[in-house]
Amino acid sequence: MNFNNCIKLCKHAFRENVFPAIYLQCFAIILVSSYYFIPQTKSFWSLFTQVKDELGIFFIAGMPILCGGFIPLFILIYQKKVAKQVITANIIFCILFWGYRGTEINYLYEFFAYLFGDSTNIDVIVKKVLCDQFIYSFLWSGPTAAIAFKYKANDFNWFKTKQQLNMRFFTEEMAATIFSIWMIWIPAVTIIYTLPLELQYIMFNIVLCFFSLILSSIQKNN
Repeated sequence: MNFNNCIKLCKHAFRENVFPAIYLQCFAIILVSSYYFIPQTKSFWSLFTQVKDELGIFFIAGMPILCGGFIPLFILIYQKKVAKQVITANIIFCILFWGYRGTEINYLYEFFAYLFGDSTNIDVIVKKVLCDQFIYSFLWSGPTAAIAFKYKANDFNWFKTKQQLNMRFFTEEMAATIFSIWMIWIPAVTIIYTLPLELQYIMFNIVLCFFSLILSSIQKNN
């Protein structure tokens, strides 16, 4: 494995998206702080949980499509990093990939709450973070996201993508994706798991905007 190439890929992705990162992370911190320290914002949080309860799967699948798919896509289109002829394909990709992945995450949070409890004790948070990042992300979500975004970066040409799924991809690009996951999501899920279960999915979608930009940048600029 060429660690220097992995580091270069991660650094380039962060440089490309430094301002979205700052805005979104600050927004996430403000939201978490508001929940714990500003009682007047309880109605704001309750609104999201109420909408989620009313819309069910449409909200669960729709939020990541918007936050992980459409918002980053519109930013990339504005930056002229998406060719016009593949905009429609990108929209379909956003709907299919993020709709499924977001739904999967929602049920993952519910499973962790069932497995470890819905408390915000330190030991519970640590267990959830470790299982989230070093089992689920390392073995499943990271590798599948790396392949999906390689396919997207190749303008949805599966034959070309399959040819590039070589040792270099698995030891450099996939490693860079997993490193990016850990750099972004270890602190992010730590914040997420400090919230009650009904609010965790909302916070996940806020961080998802930045992470989607990171994945796109790693693959597109490789």
